[in-house]
Amino acid sequence: MASLAPGSVVLVTPIADGGSLSTPMYWQATAGYRFRMPAGEVFVPGPSLGPRPPSHLEATLAALDRGSEPPTSPADRAETRHELAALGVRTVVVGPSRGHDRVVRYLTSVLDRPPVRSGGVDVWWDVSTG
Repeated sequence: MASLAPGSVVLVTPIADGGSLSTPMYWQATAGYRFRMPAGEVFVPGPSLGPRPPSHLEATLAALDRGSEPPTSPADRAETRHELAALGVRTVVVGPSRGHDRVVRYLTSVLDRPPVRSGGVDVWWDVSTG
């Protein structure tokens, strides 16, 4: 992760949320918080506003991790590319998870190229979704 520009946005899967493991957040911490992530876990004391519904990207990645087959429609891929662009994602890292192979297959179709295997994870550098 040393080659990441400070402050760049990295999508790391399995995606960190209130119900998942915190592995991506651990990677972010051990990298000295060099990059930002579009999801994470946080505890804020005080009244709760309730959980927000997952985005299309979050719901898709969670479903793939639970065993669903990757969506194949052009509309789905377009929505995922749109969301990645809106989040400013420039790098995608797929780490070990139950759905690893499904997530890689899905993101390969969305990003129109295979990842690079590096350090036990799959990485797409210089993501362009525009």
